[in-house]
Amino acid sequence: MFNTIRVAFYLAVRQLFRNNKKSVALIVSVMALTFISLVGTSGILVGLIEGTSIEYRAKFTGDFTVSPLENKKTVVDTDQILAILKNLPEVKAVSARYQESGQVESNYNKRDAGKRREVASMQIVGIDPSEEIAVTGLNKNMLRGDFLENTDTGKIVLGKNTLGEFAEVPQDKERSLGEVEIGDIVLLTIGGKTNEFTIKGILGGKTDVTRQSYISATDLKKITGKADSRASSIHVRAQDPADDVIIKDVLFQNGFGENQKIQTYAESEPAFVKNLKKVFATLGNLIGGISIIVAIITIYIIIYINAVTRRKYIGIMKGIGISPSVIELSYVFQSIFYGVLGSGIGSILIYFVFIPLLNANPIDFPFSDGILVAPLADTLQKFLTLMFFTLLAGYWPARSIVKQNTLNAILGR
Repeated sequence: MFNTIRVAFYLAVRQLFRNNKKSVALIVSVMALTFISLVGTSGILVGLIEGTSIEYRAKFTGDFTVSPLENKKTVVDTDQILAILKNLPEVKAVSARYQESGQVESNYNKRDAGKRREVASMQIVGIDPSEEIAVTGLNKNMLRGDFLENTDTGKIVLGKNTLGEFAEVPQDKERSLGEVEIGDIVLLTIGGKTNEFTIKGILGGKTDVTRQSYISATDLKKITGKADSRASSIHVRAQDPADDVIIKDVLFQNGFGENQKIQTYAESEPAFVKNLKKVFATLGNLIGGISIIVAIITIYIIIYINAVTRRKYIGIMKGIGISPSVIELSYVFQSIFYGVLGSGIGSILIYFVFIPLLNANPIDFPFSDGILVAPLADTLQKFLTLMFFTLLAGYWPARSIVKQNTLNAILGR
């Protein structure tokens, strides 16, 4: 068996070195592009949704969330939970959000008779600005103006999707605010109470923050008249994202798991994001399957043409006593060479060029910043799949030629 492998390997190496160098480079390039397509297509599709997930975690939910139970509107044990979280070494920052449904009206003092009122319904979120910035860094997402500061009163930051100028369809524009500038006054109505607020900034991004507006928690409590400190939700930025499980265990050990939902990001991740990840991964694998078929056909044609053009030499080798299995195995070794070298070059390009490039410059999709996701385990699985079919594609044409009559092969008949 060892001699069979050794001789087959020797024949394969000699054949490769005697082949036209440009042809070898072309075949390897095709295999590299095939592997990039196999890994990259699903990686981009999954990365499209992974970008959404990263955005939600970084700019909206945080690493850890405490939210009300289904039958409640607020976090029952807000004060006790905040006290524990702020003293945990695993916690980097905490933000309590106070949320109410409300309406904002723009250009109310310029209203013309018969013209529609520029009113938009939205969620109004009351925050401690410095705490919110520490958790989500929303101050870095400003399209215009500035984010709230702790000393601000009577100031509001509007999400961009509450404004008509950012609406993509006419129906959305009809339900949005009109043209506004930083410093304009808008009317904010919550629970039947109306107050004037000055626009301090317009908030951008690709999560739910763009469909909300932000004021200070102090202003929100004044409007609603609520004296209690129960938050609508609590959001945590951990020192290490992996610490979210530790934080959850601490809260459960203190008995807070009964009156509110305590969730890590993986548990609180929006359902549509999880479902889209599965759908896009499946779609990527289906498209990647086409790449495998291309690779099979390419290797099959190359090996078949190679074997046909060397049919006379194959007949001579059989005539001098070289086993047909050795000849077949030599062509399998050639296909392995093309597959391994092509996949290796493809892997280098994926992990050292494309992934760093897209991480630094994500693809700007309307609802996420697309990146390339290629876990090593998935890439290895696709490599093994590609190699399996590559071996078959190298074996079958060689076998069909080797099985021909030896004398006919030598005489070229």
